[in-house]
Amino acid sequence: MTAEAAIVTLREVAPLPLTPDTSVVRLALDDRGAPMVAATPREFADVARGTGAGSGLAERPYPVTVHRCERGSWTSLGTLICDVVSPHLQVLPDGAIALISPFCRRISADVMEETAVRYRDGVPERRFALGDGIEDVQVSGDGVVWAAFSDRGTTGDFGVAGWGRLGRDEWVDPVGMSGLVAFTGDGTPVAELDPPAGLTHAVDCFALNVWDREVWVSYFPDFAIVCRSATGQLRAWSMPVAGSDAICTDGKRAIAYTSYGIHRGRCVQVTLADGQAELPVPLDARLPDGAPLRSAQWVRGKGAALHAVAGSRWYRLDLDDVAPRPAC
Repeated sequence: MTAEAAIVTLREVAPLPLTPDTSVVRLALDDRGAPMVAATPREFADVARGTGAGSGLAERPYPVTVHRCERGSWTSLGTLICDVVSPHLQVLPDGAIALISPFCRRISADVMEETAVRYRDGVPERRFALGDGIEDVQVSGDGVVWAAFSDRGTTGDFGVAGWGRLGRDEWVDPVGMSGLVAFTGDGTPVAELDPPAGLTHAVDCFALNVWDREVWVSYFPDFAIVCRSATGQLRAWSMPVAGSDAICTDGKRAIAYTSYGIHRGRCVQVTLADGQAELPVPLDARLPDGAPLRSAQWVRGKGAALHAVAGSRWYRLDLDDVAPRPAC
């Protein structure tokens, strides 16, 4: 890409609803794109983070307060007693709250840790297991829970949590072996990613964007943008850049962002043509104070908007606010 970078500026949505004695457990977006924060008192931060031993269960229960922002104002959805570590946060369309740990240990052939919990009115309503190595979780408008899996979730990472290659002659299929799995609100799998023609199997799902009933993903090793329609039809666009872990799109254009490694801060806009992302335009994405977007600690795509958290503030960039290509 040789085009001059177009400067784009994110707008502030709201300061995070934190006090000096609270810590973030998880940042998330609901099915309509509303910002959400799960927070816990600082004294429980290490408990919420877990030991790193592979189990998704916390050493002891801890309180998690869930906040959601609408029209720039935060509302508390209640305080839950949580016993899973580093949980992903989602609110289902019927108002239930799901806390889902990225980790899930397989204990035996028929038993695995139930590290996904659905709450209603602040009380655990149901526990279930969605598998190990969950990179991201987003809920569609019709209440389907989509889980994107890392390479730990697709391969089992040599049996670290009881999945994958356990020995020379023993293999256990990980729940997330396809890289992307859809579940009902009670944890029943109902669909998974079957790679589009010409693409390889997903090994590590880097980016997930669920909007209404469409699911957009980008995964290693191909790093194409893949869309699964509401009817299950797949479309794919090869990308001029690899490794993006946040994408936003309106179906005609997309912004792809990379938050790690030597390409940290890379932001590019593309046009989704017939099977290929074309007309790449590098974007110089900045926060309102002029700081580069790479200074943000969290960036996600939801629908046609890119969301970011830097310091203690939430920001947003809408695709409609970005010109299709820089002015000549």
